[in-house]
Amino acid sequence: MSYPGAVNLLWQTEVLGYGRSSGRALPWRTLAPTIPIDPNHAADVSEMIVRVMPLVALSDEAGIDALLASLADADESAEGVHSQDRAAAVHTVTEGLRAWWHGDAHVAAKHLGEALPVLSRFTDYPGQFAVIEDTLIDAEWHSGARIHSERILRGRVGAYAMPRPRDQFWLGRILASTGRVTEGGDLLESARLRWVGADGNSPELRTLETVTASS
Repeated sequence: MSYPGAVNLLWQTEVLGYGRSSGRALPWRTLAPTIPIDPNHAADVSEMIVRVMPLVALSDEAGIDALLASLADADESAEGVHSQDRAAAVHTVTEGLRAWWHGDAHVAAKHLGEALPVLSRFTDYPGQFAVIEDTLIDAEWHSGARIHSERILRGRVGAYAMPRPRDQFWLGRILASTGRVTEGGDLLESARLRWVGADGNSPELRTLETVTASS
């Protein structure tokens, strides 16, 4: 597995509740970045976000500051309009991830919601920042906001004939919690039926069993 893949997998594991919130200490220290950014080459935004995630998880404030400073140095030698926004985008994401990690869902939702439209300018690959979207969805759910989550999840669910049960679950609970019980219930039931074959012991499935039984 590549380094970005490993970092994204660990962060998503945390977002889905299988990491520290379940009493599991994931191996973040082994993924802490050790190779400095070359100031002569503008860093890729996705690379910088991947590098900052372990530092956030380790509460390494000095490491975060050094990483952001190296990005600023790289931007000074970069050309193009995107380079002007690169450091700002990564900084906003970093603030959002840091807030989420420390349990401040409101601040996390604010920063990640601001960053998401900007991040799309730095990639040609839909889904490259899916882990940031997932973190935003979780932050908005716990903060009570629904500004971006429904749009993101409707896009995901509508894009595939067989969408991920987790996306159906997330969208269904948003709709049900905002009074759209029929549509939300249909999504929750679909997710429940499909989840049985995937992971019969998942905490999401136990939640779905409870929700659908009471609806």
